[in-house]
Amino acid sequence: MTGHTPNPHGQESGPHPLAMRPRAAAHALGISERLLWDWTRSEGLPHVRIGNVVLYPVACLQSWLLDRAEAAVPGADAPSAGGSTGSAAAG
Repeated sequence: MTGHTPNPHGQESGPHPLAMRPRAAAHALGISERLLWDWTRSEGLPHVRIGNVVLYPVACLQSWLLDRAEAAVPGADAPSAGGSTGSAAAG
């Protein structure tokens, strides 16, 4: 026993990585490595290059994905029903 607690799938979970290599990042996002490279070049997918190694910081990937998800929701930036829009007619 290593002292790690099992995850919901019954596997032991180790320390959470700070960053992932391309193959692991693509797997985590559920996309191919080729699409990962395309998004890195064209969509601003956050990454760090250290020498010949490309790493994808986990926290940055999560933030990038959340930003994309929120932008995809119609009306996500619209004011709430109870909010003021500043366009009320003066009487």
